[in-house]
Amino acid sequence: MESFITPVKRERWLELLTTEKGRRKLRASLPHFAAFDPATVVPLAPKQQHASSIFQILTNLGAPTTCYLISENSDWDTKEMDLQSALQQVVGYGFGTLISCKPGALAWGEDPGYRIILRKPC
Repeated sequence: MESFITPVKRERWLELLTTEKGRRKLRASLPHFAAFDPATVVPLAPKQQHASSIFQILTNLGAPTTCYLISENSDWDTKEMDLQSALQQVVGYGFGTLISCKPGALAWGEDPGYRIILRKPC
């Protein structure tokens, strides 16, 4: 996921993931996370912001069937799940969540203000 974070914030983000306290702090920041590298953000049109549309987009971009979640919701955090099931559970429930499909190359993110695809630039 660090490849989607602005270079200025990347080191701090990785540092937070190394401890339980740091991970809690990072998870708590997800609802208002503002450190995505703009070069990696692919905004979704309003008609694409539903689990089925997001699943189709991600699979068209090469997402595998399983994914890894980082979420402010402790029931979802650190879980490896079926991508379609994860999206059905997560999309629209208002928790800051990142779903890693292809580590460092493809992910999806949500907080109460946006839903985006994160994709490593070609």
